[in-house]
Formats: sequence, C-alpha cells, structure tokens
Amino acid sequence: MMKTIMTTAALAFLYLLTACESKTSGGEQKTIAQKNDNAPFVSDGSTPDRVQLPADAPPNEILKVEPYGHRYEHAKCENVAPCLVLELFLPSLICSQRAVGDLLNRHIRQYPAEQLSKRLKVSDTDIDKLLPSLYEALLAEGKRPPIEMYIGAEVTYSSPKLLCVGYSIFDSLHYLMLDMQDGHRLERREWLREDQEEELRRLLAAELRKTYNLSADEPLSKVGFRFKEPLPPLPKQMGYVSVMGQGEFFVAFYSNDDGATEQTGFPEIKIPFSKMKGILKMM
Repeated sequence: MMKTIMTTAALAFLYLLTACESKTSGGEQKTIAQKNDNAPFVSDGSTPDRVQLPADAPPNEILKVEPYGHRYEHAKCENVAPCLVLELFLPSLICSQRAVGDLLNRHIRQYPAEQLSKRLKVSDTDIDKLLPSLYEALLAEGKRPPIEMYIGAEVTYSSPKLLCVGYSIFDSLHYLMLDMQDGHRLERREWLREDQEEELRRLLAAELRKTYNLSADEPLSKVGFRFKEPLPPLPKQMGYVSVMGQGEFFVAFYSNDDGATEQTGFPEIKIPFSKMKGILKMM
C-alpha cells in the first residue's frame, strides 16, 4: 500500500527557478530595468486590492523571474548559533507593467506569513513577530534546537490571465492563484465554476481510486481516507501546474484537514486541462 504520495519538491522544500521570457514580433527579447527589492514585505493594510491600468495600456507580461530569499533568526543557543532559522526561497517577478508586478510580488511574499499566522492561530502577519510563537510550537512538537525550517515556492503556471504559485510550506503544498492583469488574489469562484463542483468531485474520486488501485464500487475509506461523504470534498489547496513535456493540469492536494491520513499519505492529484472543459472559468 502506498503510504506517501508527494512531489520531490514538497519533501525537499527546494526552490526551482522558472524563467519566463517574452519576445517581440521582431524576435528580440523584451527587457525592463527594474530594481528587485529584497526587503521582506509586511502588510500594513494599505496594499491595494488590484491595479487599474489605463484602457490603452498593453497587457501585463512576465519578462523575467528572479530568485528572492530572506533569512529569519530567533534567539541564541549554544555556540551563539540561532535557535531557530527560517529561510524563504520565493520567485520575484519582473513584469512589463511594474505596478502589477509589484502587487503580485507582495502577494507572493506575504502568503507564507499568512499561513504561519493560521498555523499559530494568531492575527499578526509579520514573520519577525511570529518567530517566538513558532519556536515554542516547534519545541512542543518535539523538535530540538538548533532548528532550521524552509519555505520554498515556484511559478507553476502562467497565462495572459492567470498566475499560479506553488508553495512547499513545512509538510504541505499550497497554491496561490493571482490575476495577471490587475494583480489581485483570485477567489476560487473566479476560476472554478460553482455549478460544476460536483462534477469535479467525481473526477477527483476517479483519480483517487486509480491512484490507490480501487474499483469503482470500493469506498475510498477502504484505504484510510476520512471523507464524510461518498465523494471526496474539494481540498483547500487547488491550483494549476504546467509540466514540461506532459502538458497543463489542474492540481489538488489532500492534507490531513481534507480527510487524508498517515495511512493514505497526502496525495497530489493532477487532472489534464482536456478533462476540465466546462469546469474551469480561467486558464
């Protein structure tokens, strides 16, 4: 029986740099001179929801993806080494519409802090202020200093309409969906048709049965899933991914909160876009 079903990136928390290049009709590579600001982003409540471009402005494009990293340290242990180190490895976008690119980068950098805040059940989203609580939580889980933690991310899918960033945050995969043209964070209802959610659940059930070698009439609970209904729920973490040589996919990650268990492992289910026609609003 398969115990763990996870991507290598999720297990290693590795950041894979994805370079996106756009070319003009004449074949010359477009470039834009912008400063890649490596300062950590802390939300002050003033971040705009979206960027309103002039009606005659050309569409936003990703011209380049650069690595962004930040290292956080907390307290001092033996040999004056930090007791806790948290490192971020994220993509930083250089876009043709700088204001949109800045907002996209703000969302990308803020997302890990938001997830840490949820994990610790606090309202603060400043990682520096979260470190003491995170350290105490990790000690309570049985970890011993010095502790090193990593959060990695990469652009998993991009189109003229939509950007998906996939994160490996501790023991879980996350997907952040963003609008490429105004930079706002997409709600599920903006890219997934609500009247097709039942059909999507059926597709996910079929893929899960295939993954665990179950027949159509065997319940998923047989292999350890804790689903309350015959069909699996839509998990919290869903997004898009483009796999070189294979195509483009809808992806869903089942965590413990979604009904997966140590017995089942935590599966990442991929469904080709060709099977998602009429279900997805944006691609």
